[in-house]
Amino acid sequence: MWTFLLLACRSPLPPPPEPVAVPPATRWVESAAGIVLEVATDHYEHPDGREVTVMGSVHVAEQAFYDVSVARLKTSQVVLYEGLIDDEGASSSEPLRVAAAYGLASQTDVPVNHPGWRHADLHASQLREAMEAAGVSEVAIGDLMGRPDDPPPDPLDVPRAGTGRALARLALVKQLAEPPSSDALYQRWLLQERNEHVLREVGGLSSVGLWYGADHLPGLGEGLQRQGYEVDDRTWTPALIVGFQELKLGPTQVKMLMKRGT
Repeated sequence: MWTFLLLACRSPLPPPPEPVAVPPATRWVESAAGIVLEVATDHYEHPDGREVTVMGSVHVAEQAFYDVSVARLKTSQVVLYEGLIDDEGASSSEPLRVAAAYGLASQTDVPVNHPGWRHADLHASQLREAMEAAGVSEVAIGDLMGRPDDPPPDPLDVPRAGTGRALARLALVKQLAEPPSSDALYQRWLLQERNEHVLREVGGLSSVGLWYGADHLPGLGEGLQRQGYEVDDRTWTPALIVGFQELKLGPTQVKMLMKRGT
């Protein structure tokens, strides 16, 4: 009998199941009023009762999108939010610049000083050092993270009103609805490295909200599944709408514009 017990103790545990692939977290849909950019929120539950809500975001959107996002995140006991911590003096005002040009709000302006909320991202210097140690070239690092001596970007040439403004916003919806870049360096360092960092902080917390860019959601979801979490639910939140009336085009014409080049 002891032999069988010893053999049983030495038997390897079964490997965890392969994660279910998490689809892209942005899409555009047609509503009665116009074309809508939607962003996903994924909910995961652990067999021991822990739960994680992963709320996707985009850096510019309608203010209502951020209001809804914050309200939903407040239902979690702890919220860990993204934002590569600039300790190299290379902070970019790109979201604010884009938001101003398109008449939208910027995520960087959303207050995050709520009880239980915590900045949970890497410092820029940490990410740079990790890339250097892995042999990534300085040119590639600069392309990913920017360079302190880069000239300021030119002003965005976006009409301030009328059909031109609406068409520009429609093009922005199309751009934001595209799947994450498949570039290997982008996937490895700007997504995977930062996903692994925040997933280590999830630890044994019982009720967690993760507020990260939509590109992070597939990797975060697969990482949570490797920790034993199970996919529970996906919902969609409108982030930006461009109306048919302001475009002065019918639904068929607008859908042709959205599908052109895809």
